[in-house]
Amino acid sequence: MFIISLWYFNFKTNYKQLKIDKMKTYDIFFNDDNNANNLGFKQTLEFCLNFIHLHNGSNESYFLDYLGGKVSILCNETCVCEYEEVIF
Repeated sequence: MFIISLWYFNFKTNYKQLKIDKMKTYDIFFNDDNNANNLGFKQTLEFCLNFIHLHNGSNESYFLDYLGGKVSILCNETCVCEYEEVIF
């Protein structure tokens, strides 16, 4: 229960710090020590955040393949990393 509460607190804190810009599009990237992939999304930041928090810890998409690596949200226009977390 403590781990879930801590994760939820970190998610809320990180989420509030992000600026959601409706004009920009974002993609999800998966990285570990050996490989990298992206999903090819052109979605909102909010959509990408929800996708990560819904699927991290599952075997959906690349989450199982990159277990222990990182999943990130990058802006398609600026290539700036807006959010990153460890895949568990």
